[in-house]
Amino acid sequence: TYRRESNPELGYKYHPFLLYFMGVLPEDEYDTEYTIYDAGGGDSPDPFNSENATIYDTVSINDIIEVAGPRTCSN
Repeated sequence: TYRRESNPELGYKYHPFLLYFMGVLPEDEYDTEYTIYDAGGGDSPDPFNSENATIYDTVSINDIIEVAGPRTCSN
């Protein structure tokens, strides 16, 4: 998955990127921005968490579609 920590308050079991790649994310959620964190090189003694991580960028499904094109099903 795209998460190192479990947070049941988020309301989903799978990250929306994965749901999009599976073809089950509703199109009305394509504009939602998701935070991407820079986890660093892993040399910190503290485990990664979103409270002390550096924010790298935000990305939406539409950003992915703009760069890679819409998803297609392989046969």
